[in-house]
Amino acid sequence: MKFVRGRAAEVTNAARTPNEDGKLIVQAEDTLLGKQRRIPVDMVILMGALEPQVDARDVALQFGISCSMNGWFTERHPKLDPVATMTDGVFIAGTCQGPKDIPDTVSQGAAAAARVQGMIARG
Repeated sequence: MKFVRGRAAEVTNAARTPNEDGKLIVQAEDTLLGKQRRIPVDMVILMGALEPQVDARDVALQFGISCSMNGWFTERHPKLDPVATMTDGVFIAGTCQGPKDIPDTVSQGAAAAARVQGMIARG
């Protein structure tokens, strides 16, 4: 899965190169790189922009957790501890950390629940 910040102009099946044969082609402007792109893909899912909640920073202050510069809640460590925050006992999951797909969101929710269950079991 690839996230590209940009403006999609067209989705077509008109291949120009051999690696585009049998694929959908997304023609878009990559707004980070400032150039036009043709991206061959198997499936296209277009969605509106996802933004942090307007009160995310207030919630972060109340729970003693951090926010990124963009306003998303931040985890203790993205690879080693992706659902824990810098505050013990406060866990985050899903799109409060930024855009993600449903399987990642469900997986993180299950991980956060398991962490809470472990804390309860320890007393």
